[in-house]
Amino acid sequence: GDDRAFAAVAAPSARELMTALGRELWVAGDEMLTVSARIQSGGNLGNTGISLRNAADYLLDDDWENVQGELEQAAISSTDLLPEAYFQGLVDLFGYVEPVPACEWDNARSSLQMLSKTLKERELMLMM
Repeated sequence: GDDRAFAAVAAPSARELMTALGRELWVAGDEMLTVSARIQSGGNLGNTGISLRNAADYLLDDDWENVQGELEQAAISSTDLLPEAYFQGLVDLFGYVEPVPACEWDNARSSLQMLSKTLKERELMLMM
């Protein structure tokens, strides 16, 4: 028989997931700031980037209430490029007494996918 032992792969902890999300939001916000500086009328996208970076900072500091507020601000900052509804899954992660309930993870994932897809599709248009 095959006696090889396989190492168990532990699922990441909630803290590790939140740290990863915070870092990704910070990078995304920073990229939005970079693009906003290169395009005409980039102020709204820049505001979204600032709000995402602020949300990331609060997330890394476990300040859930302010994370939600910054994500809500990001959602309304550049509705001409990123529909407000695309942020809802992220906002909802922090809208509970106990933050980041598992029941909202799929919606948050969908939000991130929609935002990413939309930004990729509009990247060429923005840089013209």
